[in-house]
Amino acid sequence: MSRVMLRWTLCIGLWAGLAGYSSLVSISAQAPQAVSGKEYSSATIRHDCAPWDGAAVTVVLSGKPQKCEAMPYPNLTFRIWKSASEASGQTFKFPDDHVGGVSLMKQPRSFVQIKSGWVRFQTVTEGSPVKGDYDLTFEDGVTLRGAFQADWCKQVMPCG
Repeated sequence: MSRVMLRWTLCIGLWAGLAGYSSLVSISAQAPQAVSGKEYSSATIRHDCAPWDGAAVTVVLSGKPQKCEAMPYPNLTFRIWKSASEASGQTFKFPDDHVGGVSLMKQPRSFVQIKSGWVRFQTVTEGSPVKGDYDLTFEDGVTLRGAFQADWCKQVMPCG
């Protein structure tokens, strides 16, 4: 085989290899998937306990009508380790181990971790619907943005 032919064969092989590599890179580096929060239109809020047994509130959003006794799937859950009055009018940024947590549970025992984002509460008054909004990006590339209006569950959570 001549030198020209050998160089041409090597160039074609190198080009084909790079083309294959770039298509793999473009497949694995997909852009984040932005999704509105419309599929999470039903919301409840309840008193809860922080890990140290302090006051907390938990908001559960789902696309299905909710009962306070059961956890619907899929769901988007915000756990804020503050009392209802402390959460009122506040914005909480995630991830933050001192504030609480966010989970996106697509099915039981299968959740996606939060990468970054925030949850903001308007006035939080027990017995009145609680309004707020959120902008959250998860490790799987999904971004959820939306607003919620949560009704209070009447469950009592003894802490401490």
